[in-house]
Amino acid sequence: MGIFEYFKGRRIRLESPLSPDEVAKRINRASGSRFNLFSRGIKGGVLRHHMNLFDQGTWPFSYNASPVLVGRLMDKDGGCAIDAKFRAPVWVYGFYIMWYLIVTLFVLIAVALVLEGRMTTEGWIIFPAMAFFSIAPVGLHYLFVRGEQSLEGILQMLTDEGSLIRIE
Repeated sequence: MGIFEYFKGRRIRLESPLSPDEVAKRINRASGSRFNLFSRGIKGGVLRHHMNLFDQGTWPFSYNASPVLVGRLMDKDGGCAIDAKFRAPVWVYGFYIMWYLIVTLFVLIAVALVLEGRMTTEGWIIFPAMAFFSIAPVGLHYLFVRGEQSLEGILQMLTDEGSLIRIE
């Protein structure tokens, strides 16, 4: 899953012949608690017809910026329809904004020091360091995010437990 698709999200539509309440009950029964750090597999659930599911990796302290499947359960002709998106967790958006604002601030301060002629010889290390800190989050994303595997696991659980069929 590329970084742009990670933030934009992938739209997924699911349908079931079961009612939204029954689908919610089955999803909550099949998924683990998001607060149990030592459980693995699909975690999250449905609260007031809002679904939020993610796949906890095999290690309890794995990279927790893995994509989540979020959506709303809606009544459709006696059955259930879910309009969902597979995207980054909400906290990741804020993290990236703060991270790049801090990196930009350091670069601007360093450029101001260069323009004023007050940059010391040791101070020049800031530019390669900020280049590294600029690409580090993107590198971690490509190294640790298991987007396709996570999505397939979540969809398999929804198919098995909620009788949901992927429409698009």
